Amino acid sequence: SEALVLNGNVERFEVTNNTVHDVNNIGIDFIGGERDIQPDPQRVARDGACRGNRVYRARSRYGGGFAAGIYVDGGKNIIVERNAVSECDLGIEVGAENQGVAATGIVARDNLVFRNDKAGMAFGGYAASAGRVRDSVFENNTLYDNDTLGLGYGELWIQWAENNSVRNNIVAKDSGSLLLLVEPGAGDNTIDFDLWHAPGGAGAAAFAWRGTEYAGFEAYRAASGMDANSLFADPRLVAPPLDLHLRSHSPARDAGDPAFAPAPGEADLDGAPRVAGSRVDLGADEITCGNGTLDPGEACDDGNLSDCDGCDSNCTPSATCGNYIVCPPEQCDDGNRNAGDCCSPSCTFEPPGGTCDDGDLCTAQDRCDGSGHCAGLAAPEPICRSPVAPGASVLVARNRPADARGALSWRWLKGAATDPSAFGNPTATTRYALCVFDSSAAPQPVVRAELPAGSLWQAARSGFRYGNRSGSAGGVRRVAVRAGEPGQARIRLAARGAQLVLPTSWTLPVTAQLKNDGAECWGATYSEAVRNEPGLLRARSD
Repeated sequence: SEALVLNGNVERFEVTNNTVHDVNNIGIDFIGGERDIQPDPQRVARDGACRGNRVYRARSRYGGGFAAGIYVDGGKNIIVERNAVSECDLGIEVGAENQGVAATGIVARDNLVFRNDKAGMAFGGYAASAGRVRDSVFENNTLYDNDTLGLGYGELWIQWAENNSVRNNIVAKDSGSLLLLVEPGAGDNTIDFDLWHAPGGAGAAAFAWRGTEYAGFEAYRAASGMDANSLFADPRLVAPPLDLHLRSHSPARDAGDPAFAPAPGEADLDGAPRVAGSRVDLGADEITCGNGTLDPGEACDDGNLSDCDGCDSNCTPSATCGNYIVCPPEQCDDGNRNAGDCCSPSCTFEPPGGTCDDGDLCTAQDRCDGSGHCAGLAAPEPICRSPVAPGASVLVARNRPADARGALSWRWLKGAATDPSAFGNPTATTRYALCVFDSSAAPQPVVRAELPAGSLWQAARSGFRYGNRSGSAGGVRRVAVRAGEPGQARIRLAARGAQLVLPTSWTLPVTAQLKNDGAECWGATYSEAVRNEPGLLRARSD
């Protein structure tokens, strides 16, 4: 059930400053319309506030996994503000599950919603037969890099809802392209004065509007009539996802709706004044650094935005190791005091050749370059479990460029000894990647598919299974990994569809590897092919 729930005839409440984490359903829930709890449809959770809470890893183990960190289900006149929600099925959701019930007067503002599995923020009834969301406001939130499973729900998901306002938000991705999903059943809502961003620029961003997906920000604006005053730009966050504050020169500064006026007592995510400049800043953070006043969240403020003058442009003392700003005698500053990341705990360059992690599972032998950066080789991992018998691994790749469809099958059988602990826990934390290299001069790997941790993984006998019907993670639909003694461990992987990118020809030898972020690797090399022709590779391992 829900971890913390107010249901039925509950009014004038405050739920503040709690930490809710690692629960198997919704984190915090406000409910109205369940008539077996309260038959009067007017006596719902109402006239309250949900403020300053931290919710993470709230995931449902049933129903496909749609648990929100914070959920309003049929409630009325509730303020949801200054919360931080991450690694849940959904971040913040406002809905109404019961027919004839409407969630109204909900204000979701000044929240940080990041790295959730399926969507960042969602509102609306889930079906035509369910309730509705009306007359609610979603403003000044920062949504960052949600839909981590790549299932196509985007950062913001709007279902059966009408007469709601979405404004002054930052909606940004670090990977993927889908920013907005508006279902065909959505009514008339207003979306404007937001900042949108995705890798690849405005032309590569995707927006799904009432059943049609539009490639590019301008195509979406023309088709929907929304976001006439919005921006597509890098929000210049300090260090996402660890620090989602705005840098002092962010385009989100003073870019909000000029008609916006903060509600009495409203503050930004740090408790600082909600409007510090000529207009409200977009997102959950209001830039107050440089106004000469020591506001909440600031260690200093000297009235300017200069660095290395004693008080830096993020209002932290100069030459403070870990504040992201390099001031002498610092050589680097990556925002932490950790060793092994090429910038030492004293903010000096770690020696070249030191081991590090560049974050890319398809690179090998990651090393520091002596200038504060970590880089790996785009080549197979040299230490990797292999089959114990020749020909025990089979790789088949078919490419159909005419209709952008391909298929790949990889069977790794009679594998080297593998203990179950090597698989980590992909249902919660362990990431995987399929990396296939050939010997051509093409950028390597020639096939890449990254499989995030989460509910698409399920524990199985001596291992785990992965299932994704959409193939949104590089086309991979199924994976099964099984531990065992020498000759008994095995892996099966199948991928197909438009998300699978395959080369039209292969240069032998080819190496296929499945790797995880626990530094574990399973792979095979194919020096000869049973068939190798344009559009088809069939090979058995050495």
